[in-house]
Amino acid sequence: MLLFVVARSRLDRYEELRRQFHDWRDVRIVLDRREGERRTPQPIFADSTDAGWSAAGLILGLTRS
Repeated sequence: MLLFVVARSRLDRYEELRRQFHDWRDVRIVLDRREGERRTPQPIFADSTDAGWSAAGLILGLTRS
């Protein structure tokens, strides 16, 4: 099966694809129903110390084991 998911902002493309493939059994054209950003933003750290760890601390911890 061939699936086309078309952005809501591209209704012209959606209609065009529906016309092109109207008689194809194995083709589906759907309009994207999602709204907004689905992912939650993750903090971005400028350097490793902002993340709560440091390379020196990691190495020190490994050598003490």
